Amino acid sequence: MNNYPPDIQPAKIRVLIVDDAPDILSALSTVLELEEIYQLKTASTAEAAQQAAADFHPDIALIDVKLGQDNGLDLIPIFKKALPDIVCIVMTAYRDAEHAVKAIHTGADDYLYKPLEPSELLKSLKRFNNQQRLKREKLEIERRFRAVFDQAFQLLFLLEVDGRIVDINQTVRDMMAGTEQTDIGQYIWEVPLWTDNSEQRELLREAVARVAAGGFDRLELGIENHHDGELTLDVSLKPIIDEQGSVAQILCEARDITERKRAETRIAHMAFHDALTGLPNRYLLRDRLHQEIAVAKRHQKFGALLFLDLDRFKEINDTLGHAAGDELLRQTAERLLNSVREVDTVARMGGDEFVVMMPNLNAEKQQTASEQVGMMVDRIHRSLAMPYELEGKSLRVTSSIGVTLFSNRMTTVDELLKQADSAMYSSKSEGRNKVNYFVV
Repeated sequence: MNNYPPDIQPAKIRVLIVDDAPDILSALSTVLELEEIYQLKTASTAEAAQQAAADFHPDIALIDVKLGQDNGLDLIPIFKKALPDIVCIVMTAYRDAEHAVKAIHTGADDYLYKPLEPSELLKSLKRFNNQQRLKREKLEIERRFRAVFDQAFQLLFLLEVDGRIVDINQTVRDMMAGTEQTDIGQYIWEVPLWTDNSEQRELLREAVARVAAGGFDRLELGIENHHDGELTLDVSLKPIIDEQGSVAQILCEARDITERKRAETRIAHMAFHDALTGLPNRYLLRDRLHQEIAVAKRHQKFGALLFLDLDRFKEINDTLGHAAGDELLRQTAERLLNSVREVDTVARMGGDEFVVMMPNLNAEKQQTASEQVGMMVDRIHRSLAMPYELEGKSLRVTSSIGVTLFSNRMTTVDELLKQADSAMYSSKSEGRNKVNYFVV
């Protein structure tokens, strides 16, 4: 019983019978056809035998020593040169040792005496049947593997256990076209795809060592490809186990997951950013604010939270339409971003409400921190007071702002948001276009 895949059926053994006697050719053909495992071809001359071998590619050749004026032994080196795996069995009426030794020295694999006994012939053939069948099945499996290997859309590298490349598929060749080529015998971590990154080379080297010890490994590697720019590859390494249970080779498979990673990035951005303005949303703001509260407490620094609401936004939205309202929000977001420091966060909470988080104020006293925040508020007010061009009309919009400070005192994200929101509503109640500070 063999261990080959079920779709690899044992191929028939191809046998070429070479004899100048028609009755012997017929008798041998009859005997072998009854076995149903042989595919036969016959030839009665040396010239015909050579042509048959070239066309038929026999696994086994039964050769009569005497072929009219030709010597059948002369065919053996010709067959062996053209078909290195062929088995040559000599048939002869000569029973002296000299002829037998000459046949073996010529390259014969067996020597049978005429007249042939069917049982002796089949016994001789049987000795070589399994050998030839296994070779044929192995070649067929290798052929199919080669086809799958080259047609795979993944980058495939076949490696020795030390990481040296044994083979690469067509996808690798195509990707490497126009660049320094990947050579057989080169170590996988020396492939030009990732040689510019020493960290990635080391990751590959360590992965090969783990797989050579019998494990599996998987990692993501970024590469620069002259065709497609920056790509992300999902690289997996798997051991190929031999019949003794040892790691014989390693299969390295690299899949291009660039689009998937980009989609994940887009989804993550959508989850934490406002779709209309591109600003961080309330979830990202809460996360950053939580971190900055901890930093302020640890380093005894002040920070500030500004809650901003556009005055009479609903009237503008109802009068000019939602498209104009959306454009107003987008322009407001842009003006806020241009007004704040690089370390600050501008977020949209929803509707016409925006929040500015100012971490790490350069102040040791609350009064100094308040003065710094006051300068930022003035800058924001001036920026937002500039005319907006909406639907062909020039409009001026004011804003109400609430401010709360945080430092080393115990507080939470929710408390700070409520404080800034409360201060903002105080600004609105005082007639809008105002700023109020929450007082603890």
